[in-house]
Amino acid sequence: MTLTFFLVQVAIDVIITFYYRPVVTEAFAYVQYVVQGETS
Repeated sequence: MTLTFFLVQVAIDVIITFYYRPVVTEAFAYVQYVVQGETS
């Protein structure tokens, strides 16, 4: 069971890596997009 959770965490981290925004303005705009998408 621990191995399963570990593998899920690794998969999520790899996916998040593709969406990482190193520039502050881009990151802020992306967070706004996500938040607005969830509320609408």
